[in-house]
Amino acid sequence: MLNLIALVVFAYLLGSFPSAYIATEMKKGLDIRRVGTHNAGATNVLLVVGPLFAVLVYVADLFKGIVPVLLARNIIGTDFSMGLCGLAAILGHDFSIFLKFTGGKGVATTTGVMFGINSVIITIIIFIWPFLVALYNNFILASLMSMVFIPVLMYFFKLSGTFVAFGISYFLVGLYTHREDVVRIINGKHIKASEGIKDYFSHH
Repeated sequence: MLNLIALVVFAYLLGSFPSAYIATEMKKGLDIRRVGTHNAGATNVLLVVGPLFAVLVYVADLFKGIVPVLLARNIIGTDFSMGLCGLAAILGHDFSIFLKFTGGKGVATTTGVMFGINSVIITIIIFIWPFLVALYNNFILASLMSMVFIPVLMYFFKLSGTFVAFGISYFLVGLYTHREDVVRIINGKHIKASEGIKDYFSHH
């Protein structure tokens, strides 16, 4: 039990590491939460700082999810410990203790968690994502639809009920962090993916 508690705390603290904030502060002297989309994630770093730092932030956020899950697998070895440490890392990223419990939206960290749990499932989801973007012409909706596939594919691949339950929780956390985007989508006020790409290249 003490090992599990220690791992969960570590997962949350590692997830809380504000990679996007640090990268933007170092390069531009700006608070990532005050510029661009106001989201402390790799996509906003791409818009505000540029592709190199965006890639570094994405990789860092990815590993914030992978590391705790693999540690849980090697130290405790239960589905519950892996799923819980994954959830703690995602919550750390979304509600960082170092940023007064603000943060990103958790897509990259959730991707990392899933690589730790089942690399085949997340590879399939990553492959599906661009087709969803093309279908809906919306990056956010494509990401949320992709997250729906997490528990669905967990069930299809016969992962334990414990993993499926955590997969559902990962989706629900993602839905919460994207709640304002969901409202904009419902109201038809979202930025289309094609428009976002065109706007990005017109400023670079």
